[in-house]
Amino acid sequence: MGWQRAYPYAEDDSALVGTVSAASPGLVQRSDGTWDAFSEELALASFAVEVKVDEERLAACLPDGLSPDAFVEIAVRLTGLHSRQRRELRTWESGQQNFTVDLDPMEYVGKVDLDVVARLKAPVDHVPGFAHLAGSVLARAELATIWFSEPPKSIGDTLEVRWEDFDNDGGLVDGQLFTVRMEERPVILLNSAVPSAYDILSSKGTWGAAARIRDAVYAQIVHQAWSSILSHCFMEVVRHDEGESVDTVLAELEEWQAQVLRAWAPAFEPGESDPDLAVSALVEEVRATGSLVVLQKLPEAIQANCVTISGFNGLVKEFDRFQKEPT
Repeated sequence: MGWQRAYPYAEDDSALVGTVSAASPGLVQRSDGTWDAFSEELALASFAVEVKVDEERLAACLPDGLSPDAFVEIAVRLTGLHSRQRRELRTWESGQQNFTVDLDPMEYVGKVDLDVVARLKAPVDHVPGFAHLAGSVLARAELATIWFSEPPKSIGDTLEVRWEDFDNDGGLVDGQLFTVRMEERPVILLNSAVPSAYDILSSKGTWGAAARIRDAVYAQIVHQAWSSILSHCFMEVVRHDEGESVDTVLAELEEWQAQVLRAWAPAFEPGESDPDLAVSALVEEVRATGSLVVLQKLPEAIQANCVTISGFNGLVKEFDRFQKEPT
């Protein structure tokens, strides 16, 4: 049998409609549409889910003679990269369903996504333009995004990441995996020209060698990126006159620079429990020492704040698993 193209094929996301509502007290929908499952102490984060299926639209995604009832199944999936989880919560034959999803807050951290897909449940004969492999997704609808811990609020907590081909940009160095640019807001540029970089760093897996390499590399990138950004912010503080108040210094910085200093101040001034006092102490220390003493604290502060050791620990686990496999 000759080579067969698996994708693209006929698909129609409008064949699925999913709605979600809170089924347990304490769950609050945020202004951006995501759900807050961290502000209140919850025994369970429960959601009432309704999924409607348009059989005619699904049928149009199948070759003539195949019906959704016989060849399509519906699956509700959970993905939580921070929680290292990816699993199916429910599957059924094609048709409308109403059910409840119960999630234990003790099992999750960060962001968890729920979606529903319609997919082929078995392989079928290949017809050009149509899916033929088991598991091929014919339709997908997002259900909910749930936060089990407080999401990042600003540039002080998270960074924009963008892929660029360094070979095609004269301002970038060929062969580098990444660089940090101070644009209107800092951005990490990843080099799509590096072999396998995009496949590994964009992977969504929660276990295996690719996931471990991805996490370890991102830990390295995060450490070096924040080192550059924090150093840049400290240098901007040093440029100001010593007689200026802390409020004046923060007001005259770029907005993102002030956000970074406020977000990171507790990591550099752990003795100050009040965030305002912490950022004041940080600015004063930077000015008093010309940032030298604070720069010496960078490695410890970044490792603690970003838990970069987790990437190394993941590689160790994968190495141990590899060592135990029979040769």
